[in-house]
Amino acid sequence: MRKLTTFTIVSLNGCYKDERDGIGWHDHDNEGLELSRENLRADGTTLLFGRKTYEGFVDFWATDQAFTAFPEIAQRMADAEKVVFSKTLSTVSWKNARVAQNSLVEEVRQLKSAAGGGMTVLGSGEIVRQLAAAKLIDSYQFLVDPVIVARGSALFDGLEQTLQLTLLESRQLKNGAILLHYQTN
Repeated sequence: MRKLTTFTIVSLNGCYKDERDGIGWHDHDNEGLELSRENLRADGTTLLFGRKTYEGFVDFWATDQAFTAFPEIAQRMADAEKVVFSKTLSTVSWKNARVAQNSLVEEVRQLKSAAGGGMTVLGSGEIVRQLAAAKLIDSYQFLVDPVIVARGSALFDGLEQTLQLTLLESRQLKNGAILLHYQTN
């Protein structure tokens, strides 16, 4: 069975976006780029996105600017299978991307049971929350920024059950952010 991991940037108070749906409070630095490289090194990784995250990623990572500035990351993202969960999009333009045909939970169950490499949800807090509630996530990676967002959306707001996790790795970055990698129990 394929494993599903998440990679989510969160504030110290657990927000994955601010009141304007942005992450302008996150410091995009070289160590963060190295984390992206590490996460994309595994061949066969399928990337899962919600619509808003997909649109933000394709607006940068599918451009000539991204291929010039960050060729390895841009190429791996282009080559990866990408599944977009959206109620409003019917088509997507990024290479190897498709809009999911089934409900989120049904589609992810099918993906997990199919042959292939790992899967990673990038950002997409609403997707993470729904998949956590369905207990479909095998491990979580959180990049915790040293910032408290005044008004934003908490990642697990509305979750109705407690999730027990085991810490696999922690790493402090030079900018004060901490990478936490947990496995579900």
